[in-house]
Amino acid sequence: MVGKVTSSQKPSASVLPAIMGYSPYQTPLVVLDRAIKCVEQGVHSLPDTEPPPEPATWGNLLEDTILEMAADRLGVGNLIMDHPEPHHYQDILSCSLDGTAEGGGLVVSNDPSRGIYVMSDDDEIELVGMGILEAKLTRVAAQETPDPYRGPIQLQGQMLCTGATWGAVCTLYQGVELRIFVYRQNIQMQQEIIKVCSDFMRRVRDRDLYPALSASEAAQKYPEPEYPKKIIDADEVLAKKVQRLAHIRSELKAYEALADDLQLEIMEAMRDASELRANSYKVIWPVRNIKAKPEQTKIIPAVEAHQQRGKTLKIEEK
Repeated sequence: MVGKVTSSQKPSASVLPAIMGYSPYQTPLVVLDRAIKCVEQGVHSLPDTEPPPEPATWGNLLEDTILEMAADRLGVGNLIMDHPEPHHYQDILSCSLDGTAEGGGLVVSNDPSRGIYVMSDDDEIELVGMGILEAKLTRVAAQETPDPYRGPIQLQGQMLCTGATWGAVCTLYQGVELRIFVYRQNIQMQQEIIKVCSDFMRRVRDRDLYPALSASEAAQKYPEPEYPKKIIDADEVLAKKVQRLAHIRSELKAYEALADDLQLEIMEAMRDASELRANSYKVIWPVRNIKAKPEQTKIIPAVEAHQQRGKTLKIEEK
């Protein structure tokens, strides 16, 4: 087991899902911002600010075991799990490897009973030459097709960097079920990877950040206004967007006020009823149970257990 061998100054296979928009955990902007900071500071990578999540720790501890079991089930030989140096595709992508093995022309068929899933239409694949074995561990339920960000895209990046024509994502689900997803080299996917990585490196060079995907990312992207105060004029397109936003916010306020009025009228009609039936709808006036609390200070008196009527009606379709 080795530490991080790839540089954060350029894309690595492990962050491809993020910069291609598949990852639920990282956005393209986060990865790009980190790369620019590494270049500006002249460092290999930035220190982690938080400890790794526990599944990642267990994944590291069990990596060799996962690869050994996967190689044994596939029947491949010459398993190598010591890869201290990164591999590169030109100067736009790098990758580290968990393991490699020799296929020797072995034909592997789809066999769910043994946890082998051949990810091709013909349900079999010939393993020619060296292949990539990528170990994964996850707490999610076992899948028949892994999510793109759980290894498949990373594997294509690794094959691109090494020239391998086959590879396998070896995933231990919930600590009890190993599934091996075997892939061919996907030229179309690799061409997309090359395109995305080339654009990424241009953005690093030009300090051209990706568009923000949320308001919080926009605040991160532009953390401070220019000083002295900068004022700009909107063009016609932007002015229409401003007008539309103002209109939507005004409409929302009006609808919120209307919703409050309608809810109050319904509450007055329901009085002490818990439920109201209205054609295809069921309206519930919920009750919240308040636990008893002892007196904490002389200022905060004790609270006896009681029920409290909710302030929002629940409306369900029958």
